[in-house]
Amino acid sequence: LGLQDSTGMTPIHIAAKAPHAVHALELLLAHSWRAFIKDNPRYSYALPNLSVLLDIQDKRGMTALHYALASGRIESVECLLMHRASIAV
Repeated sequence: LGLQDSTGMTPIHIAAKAPHAVHALELLLAHSWRAFIKDNPRYSYALPNLSVLLDIQDKRGMTALHYALASGRIESVECLLMHRASIAV
């Protein structure tokens, strides 16, 4: 689900910063890669690397990990890091 809204945020960005949404984030991560590959087959070589999705930046340059950190959502931070979100973006 790499679809971005007018601010560049994806559903993963929104779930990462929402209170009590770590389960929603985990579901998005579990299902997003398959949906993304279906719409963007040129990335299929990278399976199962979710970093393509996790490291999408919004118009402010923020990733889902940035939002989870800024919102103090420790469970979301742990989930994103477990799925290999980059700390270098």
